[in-house]
Amino acid sequence: MRWLRYIMVAVALAGAIGAYLFHQASAERERIVVSTTRDAVKDIERKIRYLKATEEIELNELGWPEMIDPRWFDGEPPRNVMLGARHPWMEVASTLEYALDHPAQRVAINEQLAGLWYNPAKGIVRARVMQTVSDEKAIELYNRINGSSITELFDSSPKKRILEQILREDEELEESEEEQRHGIRVRRPGDEEDAPDEPEEQQPENDESAPLPFEDPIDPAGPVQEDNPPASEDGPVEESDGAPGDDPRAGSGDDTRR
Repeated sequence: MRWLRYIMVAVALAGAIGAYLFHQASAERERIVVSTTRDAVKDIERKIRYLKATEEIELNELGWPEMIDPRWFDGEPPRNVMLGARHPWMEVASTLEYALDHPAQRVAINEQLAGLWYNPAKGIVRARVMQTVSDEKAIELYNRINGSSITELFDSSPKKRILEQILREDEELEESEEEQRHGIRVRRPGDEEDAPDEPEEQQPENDESAPLPFEDPIDPAGPVQEDNPPASEDGPVEESDGAPGDDPRAGSGDDTRR
């Protein structure tokens, strides 16, 4: 039974040695990938600064190349070897990201995301990292490659949201001007069905002519006149005590004969 124990010890020792060698090989491979990708980022930024200083190409209004041309480099352009050739080579930041120092998405969660990210407003190049077993490991790799000190894998700063709001307002203003010129309504996705706006009745704040709750409303045509006839110039007409049909000026028959 002694020889069986020797075999078990040998197998355990071989497994430990194999695990150590595998860990060392993985660490060395990671070191090479990180170093190569970091050098690629530095080479591209060095080329950008050179072209900015010499002005050999057309620069944007901020003084940086609008895009990066792979033909600037002799042979194969520098790549993000961590992600490989399945990912696009370079992504140029949109105007929404001009204020950012890092891409909003820093981990290549799918093959549509490019390995490198370039901000033409600042001349900054960043390399995305692959998905790892933990966010802490991905953040460590990203900082090692890009020489940064980020603490999050996704952009949570308010800069991008502010820029999006400003650009959205500018687009709405342009669409409004377009509608006024051509008389058309531009409907954006997500807009609700437009209903005709009913004019709201504006109530005067202080309407002195409005009757108070305890007063009778005043007729704008004026006060209602009574049925009594107006007084003559000689004075008020005295009412007689006779019947309505009798003429007060007519005397009796005897007075007539006299």
